[in-house]
Amino acid sequence: HAQIDVRLEMGRSSEQITVTAETELLEESNGSVGQVVGRDQINSLPLDGHNPFSLMNLGAGVAYTGSLLYSRPFDNGAIADFSINGGVSGTNEYQIDGVSNNANTGRANLAYVPPAEATQEFRVTSNIYDAQVGRTAGGVVNVSIKPGGNRFHGAAYEYLRRTDMNANLFASNAAGQPRAPRNVDQYGGEIDGPIHIPHLYDGKDRTFFMFAMEQYHEITPQPVLGSVPTAEQRAGDFSQTLTAAKSLYTVYDPLLQSVNPAYNSSKAISVTNFHYIRAPFPNNRIPTSRFEPVALNVLKDIPLPNQTGDPVTHLNNWFGANAGEANAYRNLISRVDHLISPSWRMFTRWDHNNRDGGVIDYNDWGTIATRKIHAGRSNEGAVIDLVGTLTPTTIFTARVGYNRFKQTSSYTPINISSLGFPQSFVNQLQIPDTYPQFTFENYLQTGISQWDIIPSETYSAQAGLNHSLGNHTLKYGFEFRLMHYADLGRANASGTFAFTRSQTSISPDVVDPNSGNAMASFLLGTMNAASATINATPYSSWKYPVGFVQEDWRIFRNLTLNLGFRWDYESPVTERYDRQTRGFDFYSLSPIQVTGLSLHGGLLFAGQNGVPAGEFKRDWDNFQPRFGYAWKPLSNKRVVVRGGFGRSYLP
Repeated sequence: HAQIDVRLEMGRSSEQITVTAETELLEESNGSVGQVVGRDQINSLPLDGHNPFSLMNLGAGVAYTGSLLYSRPFDNGAIADFSINGGVSGTNEYQIDGVSNNANTGRANLAYVPPAEATQEFRVTSNIYDAQVGRTAGGVVNVSIKPGGNRFHGAAYEYLRRTDMNANLFASNAAGQPRAPRNVDQYGGEIDGPIHIPHLYDGKDRTFFMFAMEQYHEITPQPVLGSVPTAEQRAGDFSQTLTAAKSLYTVYDPLLQSVNPAYNSSKAISVTNFHYIRAPFPNNRIPTSRFEPVALNVLKDIPLPNQTGDPVTHLNNWFGANAGEANAYRNLISRVDHLISPSWRMFTRWDHNNRDGGVIDYNDWGTIATRKIHAGRSNEGAVIDLVGTLTPTTIFTARVGYNRFKQTSSYTPINISSLGFPQSFVNQLQIPDTYPQFTFENYLQTGISQWDIIPSETYSAQAGLNHSLGNHTLKYGFEFRLMHYADLGRANASGTFAFTRSQTSISPDVVDPNSGNAMASFLLGTMNAASATINATPYSSWKYPVGFVQEDWRIFRNLTLNLGFRWDYESPVTERYDRQTRGFDFYSLSPIQVTGLSLHGGLLFAGQNGVPAGEFKRDWDNFQPRFGYAWKPLSNKRVVVRGGFGRSYLP
């Protein structure tokens, strides 16, 4: 027989696993309705202001209700103006990496906006049937920050706008003025990869980082057209101050007043039937001996007209071509991921941004009296997240987080007693070193109210377990938030003094359209109204504990039920120094007593005389059942019917 020897060589056994992350087109296991905006969409779709939250409009049922002018990454309030599924705008819950990202300013302001390059994805949940989330009257928006990986990646960008590329504004063209500066520079970068310290540590497959930064500089023109007093008016000469009909605005002396001999008591008081009349100043000129010293000092800080204005009335004689808003914004964020063991991993994140602006000179005077605000906002945030696999079917999660949002304004202090105010008056003002507001009928005003200083903080802690038990998935856990809010009120804290034509018109009874002038009233020191506010400065805090349990039960291959229960508790707000009121006591003796009477009634102050420290009664019954379902009625068709019921409570 024949024999053939064949030599067989050992072959190679190889295995290749390809993992891809894609969002399911149809959600077949959850009744909640939402939209995931992923990294590809953030990279490829236009972003107004390079702000990732502008893509929230991609979600079904999401409508932006704010101003389209304010989509920049530091426009925290306007960015939050989304209505989700018909909910009240500004009442949504915002989160970053599962931690609260709300600013406690009385509405759901966003505390921090991450750079687009640092955003991995975000999910907008519009119908909420998961017991893990709540505290919203609309939806929940959760942003995931991009992690690093084994390979180094990076990106850099700049978006710019220049004055030379813009057409002139209509108002500037009409005034014969050149284009005002209009510049925008938005630039930044991102880098991520493994942490590697030569000769010390190699973080490949274990430790990764991501860092991103963004800068934004902008000058936005806001030209102003208004009126300032002429040189003649400053000298008390109103002989050239005319109405549009070319008749003289007669200026009257408020100290020379008498009964109108032509007054008819049987008729109503009107511009044709004055009860009292005043005597006019001779030649429509106010004697310099009558000038108020404070007015003369203030007028030194108001510039002279820079254009003719109306040829008859000389109004609109000031054009502030360079009035505008300036902003300088810095945004930083970093994240470090670490694989502790095959079963445990963690990450930490830190973020910071600061807006220096808007700096707005509404008058473009360039003097200490101009109406100028120098606002600012800043954010600080941090989170530590831990995930561990306890058993093949049990996962433990925990995280702690912190965010701080602060809104403020700054100014250059001045000594307003130099204007002629007595020091005894200045000492009583809440802010005695900013220019007071002098308002004038038909003229530009001086000064502006400073913004309130508003810091808010949220400390949060969460923990939960997730069990996978065949066709059941069970998760339960808790969350606790401690929130602080302070408001250093500064509205009208330096005083407002209002001057109108009425004090120098022909009669104190009715303002005559052909007499009087606000600058004449100002020179005489005859105010129409004055006020100064001592603002409240509350420092409030409250707590928010949460407990939840959620079961997702896959009854059949085509039917899943989501069953959940949530309880949360918004504690009464307490004020650190017990300065808030809590109702009215109708029966206690009044602190004000009158001889012969027994007066009762007075305000109750929280935290004093046995009154509870919170501003309202405790509410322990915020029970929130949740139910949802996902049903695929046709096995060979990609059709899923989803629905459910859920209750949630607002703060």
